[in-house]
Amino acid sequence: MVDAQELAAIHVRPAVGSDAGAIAALHSASWRDVYAPLLTGTALPADLEAEHRGLWEKVLAPSAQVRAILVAVDEADRIVGFGATHPDPEDPALDHLAALHTDPALRGAGIGLMLMREVADRLLALGRQRLWCYVLEENLGAKAFYARLGAVEGALETVPLAGGERTVDRRLDFPHHRDLGLKARAQLIARLAPPAAVRVADVAAVVGAPHPAGEAGLAAARVKQRLGTLFGLSDFGVNLLTLAPGVASAPCHRHSHEDEFVYVLEGEVWLTGQGEDRRLVPGDCAGFAAGGPPHALENRSDTPARVLEIGSRRPDRDEVDYPGRDLLVRQQPDGSRRFLRRDGTVIE
Repeated sequence: MVDAQELAAIHVRPAVGSDAGAIAALHSASWRDVYAPLLTGTALPADLEAEHRGLWEKVLAPSAQVRAILVAVDEADRIVGFGATHPDPEDPALDHLAALHTDPALRGAGIGLMLMREVADRLLALGRQRLWCYVLEENLGAKAFYARLGAVEGALETVPLAGGERTVDRRLDFPHHRDLGLKARAQLIARLAPPAAVRVADVAAVVGAPHPAGEAGLAAARVKQRLGTLFGLSDFGVNLLTLAPGVASAPCHRHSHEDEFVYVLEGEVWLTGQGEDRRLVPGDCAGFAAGGPPHALENRSDTPARVLEIGSRRPDRDEVDYPGRDLLVRQQPDGSRRFLRRDGTVIE
């Protein structure tokens, strides 16, 4: 079971072709865990994982017509859940939730809620309205999960299963993506149980920057406290930066899709990368729109500085450029973000 802080660190991104094997393995493990005990007299295929691998390789092909296939990924970049939808062929305003599965060892941790929130939000952004799915009639846990998200029970229907078998499933309908997203978000926050308030001094600090060896420069000794994660914030992050004398926030950089804002609380820092450097003192602030000029903060004084840093979270789209350096952060086909040289060479 993951705790609230570990759940907050899980992020959802679009699936890509190279995810097919991991999705198939999780899909098969989930079926064996949930369906096998319920399908009395019906055996799951012995080659279930191979069937699922073929299915997901086809579904994730570039030509596949789908609205949303999303994976939940932990801090080790391991897929711990996935959800998939496609448009209903008979109703242009309707989508079919064809699959929603989480790692059996993590079931009940809130990953399903996280995926349903993202499915609803992303489909709503595409102008979609409603969702439906099938649930095995005997799968009381799944039916209860969907009922808490506002699902309305429909008729019983006979549905094909892998290997040629058929099952009796209940159709469930979700009246609107907006309501589904709201319910999923509220339940996820309740699951995370964020504190009403915290003392900043009690928040764990992370020393150093995530850049490859030798690339962090003056940021190698920065201290960052991630404040927003404690409260389950997912749309933007809030950090407290402590910069000792001679320390920088990061190498000079700019983001392609993430906005940033900083507010100086204590000490003084110099804003660099935008032509003439500018001194910032307590009460000063600066903002950096995505795609704007490069920037970094440096403490050139002899006393520590503290800066509040706020930024949007777009991990499945954002790329980072470091002007004047042979360094980039770029989205990879597998959804990960990697440090690269400008010729595309991966920096380990």
